[in-house]
Amino acid sequence: MKKCSNCGIEKPLTEFHKCKPNKDGYHYQCKVCRKEYSQRPEVKKAISTRMKKYRQTPERIETEQKWIEDNKETLREKSRIYRTKNAEIIKEKRNTPEYKQNEKEYRLKNKQKHKKQKKQYYLDSKEHFKKKARQNYKKRVSKEPACVYEIKCLVSKSVYIGETMVGTLRWADHLSSLRGNYHNNSNLQKDFNEHGEEAFEWSILKELPKDKKILLLEEAREIQRRIIDGEDLYNLMLTIEQLKMLNEKQELK
Repeated sequence: MKKCSNCGIEKPLTEFHKCKPNKDGYHYQCKVCRKEYSQRPEVKKAISTRMKKYRQTPERIETEQKWIEDNKETLREKSRIYRTKNAEIIKEKRNTPEYKQNEKEYRLKNKQKHKKQKKQYYLDSKEHFKKKARQNYKKRVSKEPACVYEIKCLVSKSVYIGETMVGTLRWADHLSSLRGNYHNNSNLQKDFNEHGEEAFEWSILKELPKDKKILLLEEAREIQRRIIDGEDLYNLMLTIEQLKMLNEKQELK
């Protein structure tokens, strides 16, 4: 038994919080008295101010971040279990008018703060995002075929012949420059501006191995064949390399 220094009532030790520095290892005041004391407005405010100040110290922030980093997987798993277990309760709570109002007020209050945090996050993770983008692009490229393709204007019936190792991604590049009005083929750009994007059709003529020389040669042959057939082409000229390749092939024949 122990007598509380505040209310003066003798109570069992189970009614007192443990406190190692004291001789008997328990607080002088009982749990009820300590709770009443902590509920006073001035005490609540003092504790809140003290804790806030403590949490903002560099040592506390560093310790907290380290603990979170070390227990990341455990925290995620606990959070997942809690959300799964209380899915219906959480859903009901989020649909209440009070919750929606509080959420709206919170977002408005912290709008600038979240904007700065988001900006800082992207700046800090810039290299990570670049690396991720390169990996995704490589994945997409590996799935795309190497081919000779055509871009056909359905109105003027003019055709652009090209070669690529990245399949449909090359068509996306063409569209990007055409929409931006800076495509390197002036005739194609002129018709695109006049007739619009809907008037153009992209299609693969022939899939080939991913070898630049084979692609360039096949593109040159296709352009030469179209010129002989009298088709209207957007292609202004062949490269010196392509002309050389064509001449070498003709000599071999």
